[in-house]
Amino acid sequence: MVGVGSVLGNRYELWSLVDAGGAGKVWWATDRVLDGERGDRMVVKTYEVDELFGRRFIAEIRAVATIAHPGVVPVLDTGYDDPVAWVMMPRERGESLRSRLARTGAVPVRLAMAWLGQAATAVAEVHRVGVVHRGLRPSRLFVRSDERVVLTDFGLMRGMDRLPLDAPEYLSPEEARGEAPGTCSDIYQLGLIAYACLTGRPPFEGDDPLEVAMMHVRREPPPLPDHVPPSVQRIVLRCLAKSPTDRWPDAEILARTAEWV
Repeated sequence: MVGVGSVLGNRYELWSLVDAGGAGKVWWATDRVLDGERGDRMVVKTYEVDELFGRRFIAEIRAVATIAHPGVVPVLDTGYDDPVAWVMMPRERGESLRSRLARTGAVPVRLAMAWLGQAATAVAEVHRVGVVHRGLRPSRLFVRSDERVVLTDFGLMRGMDRLPLDAPEYLSPEEARGEAPGTCSDIYQLGLIAYACLTGRPPFEGDDPLEVAMMHVRREPPPLPDHVPPSVQRIVLRCLAKSPTDRWPDAEILARTAEWV
């Protein structure tokens, strides 16, 4: 188990816990090789897993690390220190989309579509290197000071042998059925995020995580507000189709469509 003062990769010292959830822990870290020069600009996320899972994680993170795109926060380093897999990223200035929506509620339609286009463009880059995100939600998008969103985190550590219920509001129907997620699952989650931007909340909520998960399989989302233009409603609802084959065929096409609204 890691804690304050732990050193990962014989280099990065954890000095403050930022957040903890079912998927892992987020820390501020100091780079001991650089004498702490970048300590206030570095974030490390840790996951306690077995070695097989950790090695798979590193392989996927290394694929993501090849991405050089302004919509994806770069990966600085990654590794596995038994039993902890970890990934290092630069610290972003601004606020998470989750925090933004909690503070403001629904945002204007044009801004919601701009964010959808930006997020979909970033996801298309992740898909291009052969990785499925598997964990898109507002907490994993960051709103910068220029009002652009960037992808800051990955759902790579979701187990494939159990139903992930740490954020059932942002599951895809196929995940809720216990099936492995694919690129179209990411598109469904982008639709959930867009819906939350337009309404201030995700379409399916409740106290029982399993019941919320099944809503994605059995229920249609509540209608979007009347002020949302039909063209925008069609974009979002196509993302939220129950069958993956009825959704947008890829994230790049979704991005271009959203940005033209």
